[in-house]
Amino acid sequence: MKRIVLLLSVAAIATTSLIVQSKAQSSSTNDPAKQFIGTWKLITTIQRKADGSSGPNPVYGPKGIGYIMYTEAGRMCATLADPTVANWKTPGKPTETEARNAVDHFHAYCGRYTVNAAGGYVTHHVEMDNIPNDVGIDRRRFFKFTGNRLLLTADPPPTGTTEYTLTLERVVN
Repeated sequence: MKRIVLLLSVAAIATTSLIVQSKAQSSSTNDPAKQFIGTWKLITTIQRKADGSSGPNPVYGPKGIGYIMYTEAGRMCATLADPTVANWKTPGKPTETEARNAVDHFHAYCGRYTVNAAGGYVTHHVEMDNIPNDVGIDRRRFFKFTGNRLLLTADPPPTGTTEYTLTLERVVN
Protein backbone atom coordinates (compact mmCIF):
# COMPACT_ATOMS: atom_id res chain seq x y z
CA MET A 1 0.00 0.00 0.00
CA LYS A 2 2.80 2.41 0.91
CA ARG A 3 4.43 1.65 -2.42
CA ILE A 4 1.21 2.51 -4.34
CA VAL A 5 0.84 5.78 -2.42
CA LEU A 6 4.48 6.62 -3.12
CA LEU A 7 4.09 5.85 -6.84
CA LEU A 8 0.88 7.90 -7.04
CA SER A 9 2.58 10.79 -5.23
CA VAL A 10 5.55 10.71 -7.62
CA ALA A 11 3.18 10.55 -10.61
CA ALA A 12 1.15 13.49 -9.26
CA ILE A 13 4.29 15.58 -8.70
CA ALA A 14 5.63 14.74 -12.18
CA THR A 15 2.27 15.55 -13.82
CA THR A 16 2.00 18.83 -11.91
CA SER A 17 5.56 19.73 -12.95
CA LEU A 18 4.79 19.03 -16.62
CA ILE A 19 1.58 21.09 -16.48
CA VAL A 20 3.42 24.05 -14.89
CA GLN A 21 6.22 23.83 -17.51
CA SER A 22 3.69 23.58 -20.33
CA LYS A 23 1.77 26.61 -19.09
CA ALA A 24 5.00 28.60 -18.70
CA GLN A 25 6.07 27.72 -22.25
CA SER A 26 2.68 28.51 -23.78
CA SER A 27 2.42 31.82 -21.94
CA SER A 28 5.90 32.83 -23.09
CA THR A 29 5.09 31.97 -26.72
CA ASN A 30 1.89 34.01 -26.47
CA ASP A 31 3.79 36.97 -25.03
CA PRO A 32 5.05 39.05 -28.00
CA ALA A 33 7.88 40.54 -25.93
CA LYS A 34 9.26 37.04 -25.36
CA GLN A 35 8.69 36.01 -28.98
CA PHE A 36 11.12 38.71 -30.14
CA ILE A 37 14.04 37.32 -28.13
CA GLY A 38 16.66 35.76 -30.38
CA THR A 39 18.31 36.31 -33.74
CA TRP A 40 16.33 37.01 -36.90
CA LYS A 41 17.73 36.76 -40.44
CA LEU A 42 16.50 39.07 -43.21
CA ILE A 43 14.52 37.28 -45.93
CA THR A 44 13.03 40.20 -47.91
CA THR A 45 12.37 43.93 -47.87
CA ILE A 46 9.35 45.27 -49.74
CA GLN A 47 8.59 48.93 -50.37
CA ARG A 48 5.22 49.95 -51.81
CA LYS A 49 4.94 53.31 -53.54
CA ALA A 50 1.99 55.64 -54.11
CA ASP A 51 1.83 54.68 -57.80
CA GLY A 52 1.14 51.05 -56.78
CA SER A 53 4.58 49.73 -57.69
CA SER A 54 6.62 47.73 -55.21
CA GLY A 55 10.07 46.26 -54.90
CA PRO A 56 12.99 45.66 -52.58
CA ASN A 57 14.61 48.46 -50.62
CA PRO A 58 17.18 49.89 -53.07
CA VAL A 59 19.74 50.28 -50.28
CA TYR A 60 19.94 46.50 -49.77
CA GLY A 61 18.81 45.37 -53.24
CA PRO A 62 16.84 42.25 -54.13
CA LYS A 63 19.35 39.99 -52.36
CA GLY A 64 19.60 42.03 -49.15
CA ILE A 65 21.17 40.34 -46.15
CA GLY A 66 21.08 41.16 -42.49
CA TYR A 67 20.20 40.27 -38.94
CA ILE A 68 18.21 41.77 -36.11
CA MET A 69 18.93 40.51 -32.60
CA TYR A 70 16.76 41.03 -29.54
CA THR A 71 17.92 40.17 -26.00
CA GLU A 72 15.97 39.39 -22.83
CA ALA A 73 17.57 42.51 -21.33
CA GLY A 74 15.68 44.74 -23.78
CA ARG A 75 18.60 45.45 -26.13
CA MET A 76 18.57 45.11 -29.92
CA CYS A 77 20.97 45.42 -32.81
CA ALA A 78 20.27 45.48 -36.56
CA THR A 79 22.67 45.17 -39.49
CA LEU A 80 21.46 45.20 -43.10
CA ALA A 81 23.46 45.29 -46.33
CA ASP A 82 23.53 44.70 -50.06
CA PRO A 83 25.77 41.66 -50.64
CA THR A 84 26.31 42.59 -54.29
CA VAL A 85 28.46 45.63 -53.46
CA ALA A 86 31.79 45.08 -55.23
CA ASN A 87 34.92 44.22 -53.28
CA TRP A 88 37.54 46.93 -52.99
CA LYS A 89 40.40 46.59 -55.47
CA THR A 90 42.88 47.15 -52.63
CA PRO A 91 41.69 45.55 -49.36
CA GLY A 92 41.71 48.06 -46.51
CA LYS A 93 42.27 51.00 -48.89
CA PRO A 94 39.06 51.72 -50.79
CA THR A 95 38.81 54.50 -53.32
CA GLU A 96 36.42 57.29 -52.41
CA THR A 97 33.81 55.77 -54.76
CA GLU A 98 34.26 52.26 -53.31
CA ALA A 99 33.95 53.54 -49.74
CA ARG A 100 30.88 55.62 -50.58
CA ASN A 101 29.21 52.65 -52.29
CA ALA A 102 29.86 50.43 -49.25
CA VAL A 103 28.38 53.05 -46.88
CA ASP A 104 25.39 53.74 -49.15
CA HIS A 105 24.40 50.05 -49.13
CA PHE A 106 24.82 49.28 -45.42
CA HIS A 107 22.86 50.20 -42.32
CA ALA A 108 23.49 49.28 -38.70
CA TYR A 109 22.03 50.49 -35.44
CA CYS A 110 21.65 49.35 -31.82
CA GLY A 111 19.81 50.37 -28.71
CA ARG A 112 17.00 49.51 -26.36
CA TYR A 113 13.64 48.19 -27.52
CA THR A 114 10.17 48.13 -26.02
CA VAL A 115 7.17 46.08 -27.10
CA ASN A 116 3.63 47.46 -27.03
CA ALA A 117 1.65 44.23 -27.34
CA ALA A 118 -1.74 45.97 -27.25
CA GLY A 119 -0.72 48.34 -30.05
CA GLY A 120 1.03 45.59 -32.02
CA TYR A 121 4.32 47.44 -32.36
CA VAL A 122 7.93 47.37 -31.21
CA THR A 123 9.95 50.55 -30.78
CA HIS A 124 13.68 50.57 -31.40
CA HIS A 125 15.22 53.33 -29.26
CA VAL A 126 18.34 54.13 -31.30
CA GLU A 127 21.50 54.70 -29.23
CA MET A 128 24.08 54.03 -31.96
CA ASP A 129 23.67 54.31 -35.73
CA ASN A 130 25.97 54.52 -38.71
CA ILE A 131 23.87 57.56 -39.66
CA PRO A 132 24.87 60.02 -36.90
CA ASN A 133 21.69 62.11 -37.24
CA ASP A 134 19.56 59.07 -36.30
CA VAL A 135 21.11 58.60 -32.84
CA GLY A 136 18.41 59.31 -30.27
CA ILE A 137 15.40 58.68 -32.51
CA ASP A 138 12.73 56.02 -32.04
CA ARG A 139 11.85 53.63 -34.87
CA ARG A 140 8.39 52.16 -34.52
CA ARG A 141 7.62 48.89 -36.33
CA PHE A 142 4.28 47.13 -36.40
CA PHE A 143 4.91 43.41 -35.96
CA LYS A 144 3.33 40.13 -36.95
CA PHE A 145 4.61 36.67 -36.05
CA THR A 146 3.80 33.93 -38.57
CA GLY A 147 5.33 30.56 -37.71
CA ASN A 148 9.10 31.12 -37.56
CA ARG A 149 8.83 34.46 -39.36
CA LEU A 150 8.59 38.03 -38.12
CA LEU A 151 7.19 40.83 -40.27
CA LEU A 152 8.15 44.38 -39.29
CA THR A 153 6.36 47.28 -40.98
CA ALA A 154 7.83 50.77 -40.55
CA ASP A 155 5.60 53.44 -39.03
CA PRO A 156 5.84 55.92 -40.59
CA PRO A 157 7.11 54.44 -43.85
CA PRO A 158 10.24 56.00 -45.41
CA THR A 159 9.80 59.10 -47.57
CA GLY A 160 8.47 58.22 -51.02
CA THR A 161 6.80 54.98 -49.90
CA THR A 162 3.35 54.09 -48.59
CA GLU A 163 4.50 50.89 -46.85
CA TYR A 164 7.82 49.29 -45.97
CA THR A 165 7.98 45.75 -44.58
CA LEU A 166 10.89 43.54 -43.62
CA THR A 167 10.38 39.78 -43.44
CA LEU A 168 12.76 37.99 -41.10
CA GLU A 169 13.18 34.35 -40.15
CA ARG A 170 14.21 33.09 -36.72
CA VAL A 171 17.75 31.69 -36.62
CA VAL A 172 17.69 28.39 -34.77
CA ASN A 173 21.42 27.70 -34.50
